[in-house]
Amino acid sequence: MNGYIERLQRPENLVYFFHDVVGIACIEPAVLEQRTNAYKAWVRRVTDELGIPVLAAPPAPPKGVRKEDFVQPYYRRLKESEGVACVLTSMEQGRTFVSYTPRWTPASGDGNYRLIKACRKRFLHHYWYVLDPIMGRRSPERGAPAATLRLLGAALGAHLQPG
Repeated sequence: MNGYIERLQRPENLVYFFHDVVGIACIEPAVLEQRTNAYKAWVRRVTDELGIPVLAAPPAPPKGVRKEDFVQPYYRRLKESEGVACVLTSMEQGRTFVSYTPRWTPASGDGNYRLIKACRKRFLHHYWYVLDPIMGRRSPERGAPAATLRLLGAALGAHLQPG
């Protein structure tokens, strides 16, 4: 499972979000970058405030070594109480959006019109390793149950509002 907002995974919904919710008329690359930078700043702030280690994932672990093995010492740091053990970062391919200025002016004449396309690019992924008293050790990554993201929310509590 990826930690994302389902409704923002389609270009038309992303356009609606920025136009009607955020109030931005022209979705230029800088607008998308600003949203990314706000998320990265939030991650830094929360992990600093809560003393959560942020680590670069091993570039190419030996065959048979999993990320979960790499983070074992950080789970021990929690002493079996709930919380976030650590955050691993990794540059990986993923689905994202890009904004293009159209080659021709649209029929509407709207100078703010931009093409928003889904694409695959390399960008920094954050893997949050959470210890929950009931569910145990979890990470919100591909294949994990939907409850994992809720566990992350419970572990972070009030820190979930970027800002």
